[in-house]
Amino acid sequence: MTVETCTFKALLNVTASSKGNLSVQLKKLNEAGLINIEKYFQKSYPTTDYSITKKGKDSFEEFYKQLISLQIKK
Repeated sequence: MTVETCTFKALLNVTASSKGNLSVQLKKLNEAGLINIEKYFQKSYPTTDYSITKKGKDSFEEFYKQLISLQIKK
């Protein structure tokens, strides 16, 4: 992974999700300890940054390994 922190707006653009759906999914990831959420003001505008935790990285790596192993078995 190359991105350490991402804004809500950037995630909306990348995922093409609705604001509501993305918000719910990010909340679930945060509650599971897979991402951190940081809210702050930048030039008087509310901004939210998201970053992956060590647990999130480890979980993603394990998921990726399982996905690759399924492709190899074909």
